[in-house]
Amino acid sequence: MTKKLSDFIQSNQAIGLTVYTKADFESYCEKLPFVLTTEGNTIAKCSDYEMDTPEGRGYGLFCRGGEPLLHFLEAMDVFVTKKDRKVLDKVVGMIVEVDSEEPPQIYEDYDSLVKAWVSLHVLYGVPVSEEERELLISDCSEKYNELFSDPLLNDEGEEGE
Repeated sequence: MTKKLSDFIQSNQAIGLTVYTKADFESYCEKLPFVLTTEGNTIAKCSDYEMDTPEGRGYGLFCRGGEPLLHFLEAMDVFVTKKDRKVLDKVVGMIVEVDSEEPPQIYEDYDSLVKAWVSLHVLYGVPVSEEERELLISDCSEKYNELFSDPLLNDEGEEGE
């Protein structure tokens, strides 16, 4: 016995199921916002470095690139579209405010990411740990290394580089 497509759709609608064509589904996916703008709090859970401000705000730095972000999102069962995957190929890192409705700051350039992270530390007067400083300096261009010489960024009692 062969069922017609219309019979299949009608029976699935009766149980609350909707069937979409591939074209309808792809059109729907194209209209979705970029996954990193909607999943900031999820991503904050896997940040490489964290910073708490004196006012109690928390920030996370993710600096491993788009591919690890993709794997993390998939592991957290977050739906990632083809469009998201293409953009993630360009992502170097991001800064996300924890428990905020604001979308994360997304960077395609490592030096800009490091500069923004360091600027955030300076803004709030929060020192950068030695481990964090060494990793970030090792991966950015030399002209940004001087950012870490600001005395506000050093742990208490340390001198700038």
